[in-house]
Amino acid sequence: MLAIGCNSSNPAIVACRVMMVERAAKEVKAFAVATRNKELEAERSRDETNPDKARQAAELINKQVKVAVGEGVANSHADIVSARRIVLELVTESTNRLAQKVLLNAERLKHELELQVQEAGEAGEDAIAIGAYDAAAKTIEADLKRAEKRGTRAHMPAIKQAVAVVAELREREVERAQERAMMVRRCARAAGPPA
Repeated sequence: MLAIGCNSSNPAIVACRVMMVERAAKEVKAFAVATRNKELEAERSRDETNPDKARQAAELINKQVKVAVGEGVANSHADIVSARRIVLELVTESTNRLAQKVLLNAERLKHELELQVQEAGEAGEDAIAIGAYDAAAKTIEADLKRAEKRGTRAHMPAIKQAVAVVAELREREVERAQERAMMVRRCARAAGPPA
């Protein structure tokens, strides 16, 4: 029994290595599945979407994959391939959450401006100041640029919708400026020529 020795080609040592590699691969896949499921469940219970949590979960799984590969598990092992797919799913989930967060922020800003205009109109006051729509559009554009640096793409539906909100806000800004210019001209005409 003790005569196995340090011969790496010894069938007992080879069998032990194969078992260790299989076990490590299965543990990584199980960890990946559990981590993904835990994160997706946690996201459902959050009040606000959190793209960073999905990315952090992907990074944890990726570290486990690297450790297993470092211990001799082949990159092509089915369980490692499955774990890497889960990493990609979570990175995609993170990007989708980020795009959704940008869209929600854009819609919130637009809604706040609409409420301000409505409240000002009900009070018989002039609506919001010139430049408010433009400022909101710039805020959304800054969110879009930050999100793009973190992986969102222009073809994503939520990003397209956020871009449409920016265009709508810019259009409203132009309309407000035109209305203001018309009002100034009317007032000037009503006041008559300077004396």
